[in-house]
Amino acid sequence: MIFKVLYLIFISWIVCSNAGGPSIEGSLSSSIIPCPEIRSYKQEIDQYTKTLKNLVEQAISEFNKIIKSAGQTIGSNSFKNSANKNYYHYIQLIKEAKAKTIEHISNNMPANYPEDCYQFKLNEILALYDKAVNDVTVKRDQLLNM
Repeated sequence: MIFKVLYLIFISWIVCSNAGGPSIEGSLSSSIIPCPEIRSYKQEIDQYTKTLKNLVEQAISEFNKIIKSAGQTIGSNSFKNSANKNYYHYIQLIKEAKAKTIEHISNNMPANYPEDCYQFKLNEILALYDKAVNDVTVKRDQLLNM
């Protein structure tokens, strides 16, 4: 499971670099709320980022395999079904990772950590998952419009 998570993060990174949008790392760099730094939190953010990159990279790789194996059938119903099946599989993996992340953050934030900061940090991480879903969706839509 950890390998899948790491692979998802790598895929996210590739999708982000291919999509022309801001990188996953860039979405974390603009803190508005001055919150106390938690060393383990930084490590967790790095881990979540790596996981998402791997999942998005894996999804893109699978989409590319679908394209290569399709040959003359690009645009056919079987091609579209394969693209959609791959899409829903990776969206489900991203959603599962998101749920585990929410649970982990909720259970491991220091008790004396300010509520506003906790919510900000949680939203910061959840934005990564939303971006990963968007990146996989964009790639799927590109395939369906070939």
